[in-house]
Amino acid sequence: VMLKRAFGIERMPSLELSRVQNLSARLAAKMQEPAFLDMAENLYKSRMAEIGSSDQFKQQQAKVALQDELLVPCYLDVLREANIPDFEPDDNGYVKLQTVVSLNAGDPVVSQNVSAALVAFNSRVPIMA
Repeated sequence: VMLKRAFGIERMPSLELSRVQNLSARLAAKMQEPAFLDMAENLYKSRMAEIGSSDQFKQQQAKVALQDELLVPCYLDVLREANIPDFEPDDNGYVKLQTVVSLNAGDPVVSQNVSAALVAFNSRVPIMA
């Protein structure tokens, strides 16, 4: 119901667990690439320096914007490379991929992939606190 009301997604396509595991591994690899982490960390530091430490509200807004600017493209790249029917490399595809990963978060492989990506990313770019 939420996907339909919030995003206009009438039907949530399903994926086999092995496919979700593979997608989560590809996403984790992208989010842990040294060049990506260096770029993300430099962008984060630059944005936070522009705002300064006194305006917590603007810092939080910048962190949310950075999530969209840095992480969503990783998901879209994975979708583009995977070329899965019903998982287009657009905003709806992003929502669908987030949803299937979340629905399979109890799987040890998916959980490990997501955790590795988030720990590596957040240790350098702490925007998901």
